[in-house]
Amino acid sequence: MKKKRIITLFAVLTIILFIAILLQVYKLVGATDQIESLTMEKAEKEGKRVAIQLNAEFAKIMTVAHKIADDLVTGKIPKESLRYHLKRVLIENPDIFGFGAAYQPYAYDSAVRLYAPYYVRVEEGVEYRPVEKLYDYTTDENHSRWYRETIERKTGDWLEPYLGEASGTMLAEYTIPLFSTGDKNKENPLGILYINYSLAGLSKKIHSMELGKSGYGFILSREDTFLAHPRQDYVNRRLKFRPTLRELEESERTKIITALDELKEGKTTLVEIESQVTGEVLLMFLQSIPSTGWSLIAVFMEHDIPVDWEYLNRGVIWILVVGILFFAMFFFLVFRVYNGETTAYWKLSTVVSLLFCIAVAVIWNLNYESTGHKDVMGAKIFDRNGLMDYLRENTTGDPVYIPTGVFIQSLEFSSSNNVFLTGYIWQRYADDLPPAPEIARGFIFPEAIDADISEAYKRQNENGVTIGWYFETTLRQPFDYSRYPFDRMDVWIRLWHKNFDKNIILIPDLDSYELINPGSRPGIEQDIVLSGLTIRKSFFSYVPKSYNTNFGIDKYQGQENFPELYFTVSVDRAFIDPFIGYLLPAIVVAGIIFSLFLIITGHKERTEKFAYNCSFILGASAGLFFSVLIAHSQLRNSLQLSEIVYLEYFYIVLYVMILLLAVNSFLFSLGTRFKWIHYRDNLVPKLLYWPFVLAVLFTITVITFY
Repeated sequence: MKKKRIITLFAVLTIILFIAILLQVYKLVGATDQIESLTMEKAEKEGKRVAIQLNAEFAKIMTVAHKIADDLVTGKIPKESLRYHLKRVLIENPDIFGFGAAYQPYAYDSAVRLYAPYYVRVEEGVEYRPVEKLYDYTTDENHSRWYRETIERKTGDWLEPYLGEASGTMLAEYTIPLFSTGDKNKENPLGILYINYSLAGLSKKIHSMELGKSGYGFILSREDTFLAHPRQDYVNRRLKFRPTLRELEESERTKIITALDELKEGKTTLVEIESQVTGEVLLMFLQSIPSTGWSLIAVFMEHDIPVDWEYLNRGVIWILVVGILFFAMFFFLVFRVYNGETTAYWKLSTVVSLLFCIAVAVIWNLNYESTGHKDVMGAKIFDRNGLMDYLRENTTGDPVYIPTGVFIQSLEFSSSNNVFLTGYIWQRYADDLPPAPEIARGFIFPEAIDADISEAYKRQNENGVTIGWYFETTLRQPFDYSRYPFDRMDVWIRLWHKNFDKNIILIPDLDSYELINPGSRPGIEQDIVLSGLTIRKSFFSYVPKSYNTNFGIDKYQGQENFPELYFTVSVDRAFIDPFIGYLLPAIVVAGIIFSLFLIITGHKERTEKFAYNCSFILGASAGLFFSVLIAHSQLRNSLQLSEIVYLEYFYIVLYVMILLLAVNSFLFSLGTRFKWIHYRDNLVPKLLYWPFVLAVLFTITVITFY
């Protein structure tokens, strides 16, 4: 009867625990899915919002152009007042960058061969620039594409982007050929009318999209040329989108190309791909801009989906604890432990031990995922627009900006708080900057213990000079080793300009990097050799700094919340080295301790067979203690720390188990006063060994990581 009650009780508790686990899993998955769904929906809405806004702007531009063109050919606008109307339209429409007309030879006036009035927006307002005085737009092969294509096309349309000769900027242009009202077949064009839209303005619209910390948007022309992109050189060089997909696998490339083709049919598409460079999952929302036939693509990084890691971690740990209880009770019933058979006891002990092992591994993985999304200090900089936004909000006065780049060739931890770095740092100095010593050429490592900096090159370019320095430096920084060997470290290079007392701000030289996404590790030697470490990401950031001194400089300008440039390298510790060097020996010792528990016996035959006696166990315990002590000392000496790190708890548990082994052997040898020890020849300590050890490690893991 008692056995039935036990079975019933365990069965009921098992069902209750199972239902509790399901409810918690459902709650966690539901919360995570809801956040992911809302985030992706927001990103998609952002793409549609900007596409609709741009479509409306471009439609308005096209309407204005056609209205002026119709009025011009019908005579409502006399040719003599054309300049007035071009200027008026430009003033009244701030989204238009330039507005002009270009006539066929002698079409405007029989005495004037070429006439091409053009107004362009400048900082001071609107400026007149007659194109015919710059070049012959009817014959110049290098500069007349915009004119020739419009004449040949015989209908209004958007041209592919080009560098405007008269405006000096990258332009998207809508052009309309002009024909007299009597020219029904459109065989004798009078000229063209055209409206310019600056691609710089297009980039600002794209940057307004809220796509998470790392997300970005870009616009493609009908021929897949970049019209707007976080990397301005993509636009300036008129790069095509499809060649940039070569880094992807064939299947990933096919998905994007198919989506682009569907976009031309008016379909909005979501594509999920994995970058082969960064290993990150990207979500691409493709949206068309009907008035132009262009494509707006919003890229959202999956890791930017906001996750409440504290809530998730607590939920997972709760599931692990309840799950262990559930499976322990479940297998208690399955193995029929209530019958009191020794084999069933061992099966249950093995299962519980495996459950604790799995739980510890899950927490390790959860720690890896959550710390991978941990925010670092300061504001990360991913593109030029983000950089300028930060500087506008966090600078005062009239600062001098010095573009600065970093390239790391080697990185090595020389001690627990010292890191040795080598590489190159370069700076761009514009020609209009004051010469040294008013503005010196160079930088400072304010956290360096020692630094060897030597000028490596100096190159004159179109707008100034680029100076590069080779450096070797040892930086002293605080690192958190409490989770060793599952720790992650951020190694940063903090940079000051030599004239740090002036309002000089170092800015990342973003144009010098092929990719600026942190996962692509910009500024890191591709074949860098690291001992026991792997680089996860690298990025620029700004950290506002305040000082309680003016360094003895009367007009010191960086004392309060001055934005200082950081270049950060996030590194992971390679688990294999500490596992083989420290964790694997600890596991072996734990196994030896367990084998010593197993040979504790009161059976005469087994005693003789194993040569067991209390003195033997005490001697073996002493030997194991010194072995563990030596390994533990080597660990602490290698890290040179005063705090206790996670891996040390494995050794502390071993100390406890060695002590319990000696106590168990001693008490077992005393006689029958301790029935629970002598029960079935010391069965209870043997059964509880692994579950107890792993339960303690599980508890320590939870406390350490969360």
